[in-house]
Amino acid sequence: MNPILDEDNDTPKSWSIADFEIRETVLGKGLLGTVYHGRFKRKRTTMVNGELERDVAIKVMDRTTIMKKQEFIDMVMNERRILSSFSSSSRQHVIKLYLSFIDIQNLFMVMELCSCDLAQLVKCRGSNSDYSVVDCKTRDEVPVFLDFTSVQYLSAQLVMALEEIHSKNCIHCDLKPENILIKNNGWLKLTDFATARIIPSCPAGSGEKSKNTKCHYLFIGTADYLAPEVLLDDGNETPSVYQDLWSFGCIMYYMFVGQSPFHTQSDCLTFQKIYNYAMNMDTSVPFSPSIPTVAMDLISQLLSIVPSQRTKLDSVAVSVTDEQEETRTDTKQYEDIRGHSFFCGIQWHILGDIVKPPDQLSERLRSYYSIYGDETFLDGSNLPFDFF
Repeated sequence: MNPILDEDNDTPKSWSIADFEIRETVLGKGLLGTVYHGRFKRKRTTMVNGELERDVAIKVMDRTTIMKKQEFIDMVMNERRILSSFSSSSRQHVIKLYLSFIDIQNLFMVMELCSCDLAQLVKCRGSNSDYSVVDCKTRDEVPVFLDFTSVQYLSAQLVMALEEIHSKNCIHCDLKPENILIKNNGWLKLTDFATARIIPSCPAGSGEKSKNTKCHYLFIGTADYLAPEVLLDDGNETPSVYQDLWSFGCIMYYMFVGQSPFHTQSDCLTFQKIYNYAMNMDTSVPFSPSIPTVAMDLISQLLSIVPSQRTKLDSVAVSVTDEQEETRTDTKQYEDIRGHSFFCGIQWHILGDIVKPPDQLSERLRSYYSIYGDETFLDGSNLPFDFF
């Protein structure tokens, strides 16, 4: 996280909520806080090594709530530490943390603004992107929430995002549509690393037992996207990349169908459904005519009950030169996933740079961001954050 300079005297600046205006719409709510759309009052605010966007996301956390439990303190510090460890490159797939500060009532984290998450994108039906397929058995029309090219494009970026965090021994542990943000240009970002783990003794996050890894957090993930080995864990297993890959498989399914393959009316029933699947009581992934065969094949691989069968770990660092002649390193950990026929036609080395989002995905993004629209900003210094 780079220091931010005061535009008046170019010295490191101390910040308060009075430096911002706050939009009325809440971007998201979580266990520890609420995220708002904020805007710097000054038109020009610079960071060392580059410009800082004026519009930002501000996560507001009540100090009294955080201080009640050591687990909450650990989660806040964990997220700040992990986000600070990632670079500020515009190509990264992890949300940027610009700065953090504290006042007598709240903790604040100021981050890159992405106002649309994957769940919102799937639910936002663009005028030209709604269509359905016919179930060959029942002859009923079944809605398709995202079309094949859109799911392919977003899934490819999600592979790159997981490679990025896993190459730094970081396991997200709570991968779900609400924690996957989509910018208006189609670029994908991961957020909410409060329950993420850094696995220092297992470079690939292999799932081996480790005496050096302690898990203090009460929260272990979201039911619909929880890997069976996490559900069955006795507390002695180290988190692994495989549980993120399981969640990835569930998210692919969600993009086509609008819900995870293990979704039920309650978390308890969802846990039971995952347990039955893991215990070989029901070993087939729920079929949906909305999902093409080639996509279902990859989803079934990612949802293998044997974690190591979800991918072949093969980490290779590759030097890539972009149009600005700057060299960066891409870590291609999941060659077998990249090489799956579902990703046929994806140009990995230019994805997101030159390759633009598919037309139907672009239309959905335009539809969502037009609904999001303009709203009034309120002065941050006069805003009671329990008002909304």
